[in-house]
Amino acid sequence: MIRDFARFMKAAQDLANKVKGLHSVQEIVLCGSMAAGDLYPSDLDMAVVLSAEDELPHLAKYCRQVSSTTHAWEVFVFNTERKYLGRICHKRECPARYPCDAKDCGKKQHLRNIWGFHFDPLLFLAPDLKVLWSRNEDSVLLNWGKELNVKSFEVQTYEPKRLKCWECGARFLFDAQDQKYYAKRGWDDPKRCPNCQKKKWFRIEEDDEWE
Repeated sequence: MIRDFARFMKAAQDLANKVKGLHSVQEIVLCGSMAAGDLYPSDLDMAVVLSAEDELPHLAKYCRQVSSTTHAWEVFVFNTERKYLGRICHKRECPARYPCDAKDCGKKQHLRNIWGFHFDPLLFLAPDLKVLWSRNEDSVLLNWGKELNVKSFEVQTYEPKRLKCWECGARFLFDAQDQKYYAKRGWDDPKRCPNCQKKKWFRIEEDDEWE
């Protein structure tokens, strides 16, 4: 929903206003689909450039406060030499007392690298980036993309649309977030409205009980 875009954008700007008070933070950038103008975001992706790692606990604390708006957030961290350091961990304690999806939990306080994730600057920098705040006139990440001659690509965006149920004939809304969910799984648009889908599953459950 468009109101989600407004909430997410406010959360991103609030985070930028907080972290710019940390001396090590050089810039904070909005990335991913929101930076490309997706009005129906399902998550919030940002990047922070640091000159030192000593303020990571404070940065992590501010980042976790984004969870009051959405738990679907990621903050990618770089140093001024453009080295990818990891992403901010959602957990308050590091190393975590509970199972963590990081392959190096606790190696660097409050930073994690997820199993199976390999950072590719060409992929990361290809979508549009939006600088929320920078200590310097030139952006570290934007200049990096220019130097690598990264070719930007258009992020797939979705608009709500109305479909006709092939069972009852009623019109129903197929919203943008559901479209993303279906697209990621390679599914076609739903053929039935939510009511008919429920009836279908109810019939299946009844048939299973009688077997």
